[in-house]
Amino acid sequence: MSVVNILVVFHVVFAALWFGAPLMLGSVLKKAKPHGRAAFHAATTVGARMAMLAGVGVIGVVVTGVGLIFLKYGGMKGLPVRFHIALGLGLLATGVGFGLLRPTVSKLAQAASAESYDLEQATASIKRVAMGVGINHLLWLICLVLMFAY
Repeated sequence: MSVVNILVVFHVVFAALWFGAPLMLGSVLKKAKPHGRAAFHAATTVGARMAMLAGVGVIGVVVTGVGLIFLKYGGMKGLPVRFHIALGLGLLATGVGFGLLRPTVSKLAQAASAESYDLEQATASIKRVAMGVGINHLLWLICLVLMFAY
């Protein structure tokens, strides 16, 4: 098995992690809210881990993708335009993950651990998390189509 094939396997594994890790994040937070602070805190703790795993997936996709660019295409100038677009969208997804998802979920987890935290304050943050996950999934889907479009 060549290095390129190994990188492709890791690229696909990281892409699956990017898509799958935050899949139910908004739903889990929304469903835990009515069950009290302890349940919501547990859900935010799990959510923070899910967001972290999605971030690892995005970084892995970008790193293995850049590795494949140089190993398979000899650099950026040998790359089809659609791969340039996918790389840009992957970097955008990295920004969404680390700039929106992870901080929002971390703040929710930190706030939910406080005894005085009112769960009604979480509604806006849960919507923000769901929006961020939706944006990341859309970017993932576009990148997938760009990788296989001819």
